[in-house]
Amino acid sequence: MKKTGLIILFFVISITNQLQAQKFFNNTMIDVIPQIGYIAPHCDKIKPLSGEVFMNYEINFSKKVSGTQQWKEFYHNPIIGIDIMMSGLGRNPYLGSAYGILPNINFQIAGSKRVFFGFRLGAGIGYLSKCYYTEGNTQNIAIGSHFNAAVNLFFNLRVSCSKYIDFITGIAFTHYSNGAIRSPNLGINIPAINVGIGVKDKVDNYKKEKLGKVPREEKKFEVRLVGAFGLSDPVNLDFETTYSGSFTSYFLYNHNIKSKFGIVADIFYDERTVEDEVGGGAWVPLRTHFWRPALSAAYLVNISKFAIVIQLGSYVYTEYGTDGYVFERIGLQYLLFNHLIANLSLKAHFAKADHIEFGIGYKI
Repeated sequence: MKKTGLIILFFVISITNQLQAQKFFNNTMIDVIPQIGYIAPHCDKIKPLSGEVFMNYEINFSKKVSGTQQWKEFYHNPIIGIDIMMSGLGRNPYLGSAYGILPNINFQIAGSKRVFFGFRLGAGIGYLSKCYYTEGNTQNIAIGSHFNAAVNLFFNLRVSCSKYIDFITGIAFTHYSNGAIRSPNLGINIPAINVGIGVKDKVDNYKKEKLGKVPREEKKFEVRLVGAFGLSDPVNLDFETTYSGSFTSYFLYNHNIKSKFGIVADIFYDERTVEDEVGGGAWVPLRTHFWRPALSAAYLVNISKFAIVIQLGSYVYTEYGTDGYVFERIGLQYLLFNHLIANLSLKAHFAKADHIEFGIGYKI
């Protein structure tokens, strides 16, 4: 992995002059960011796989957006890009290596002419070279599939060192999970400290422009009704895939055109046979559960026709308490037409994925 980092660094430096000559690359940046991270032991079963500190590498191609669209103005012309991530995962023989391709958006929090401080959110596809049962790999109880969803959060500081070079540092968190489509799916969480450099062209001012008051929506209140379904694999063995679903009612207050918040009422259906590990590595069914009503708080961030949905809630009633009463849900909703909504979300319990949901909704 060290050789990979050096090759990437050489590649970025070698194309700096070409970037300066191409108009297409105006307002663009190419970042090379080595990371020092480790696998966080978010549950007892992960502890045998965690502990060692290792290097990660990422190369991010990005562009500072500009234009007259309202959402760009209200988010101070954020930086959008695509990130290529690589990690040896500490050369763990059971985990192998991890790779990811993640589209991302970097929102500016503060800044001056030479300094940019922001929060970058990325989500995409991850690939793990080793997973559970690969070549008899029964020690990897973190992930049961090669292909996974990858999510990256990065609080980043950029300092302009020259017209074409930035120094970059920050704190990042990366998560790999398949959304319980294939078990086991405890997930891999990697907190990391980042230090790198960026090559830029025509990006010479990071000063955050002051904006007037963000206008409000025409309607103060909004209701969204969403129906969704999901798939999950409850065990490591060849058991049948089970199904889940939900009907969700969002009762929202439109704070302004950028954000809204409110309360949510859910009815979850889950026909999974819940599994637990017993001595000798065997997995046996314990019990089934089906209907679980729940209440939660929600916060929505609007980006053009997209909305990032964040929920934290609790079941009102459940027959199965092993995963607790508290759950989280993060999702993405897209306004297809005036009232029709497409929904993609992930429900979890304390960072352990429950299932991925695909759905359709209606905005009132």
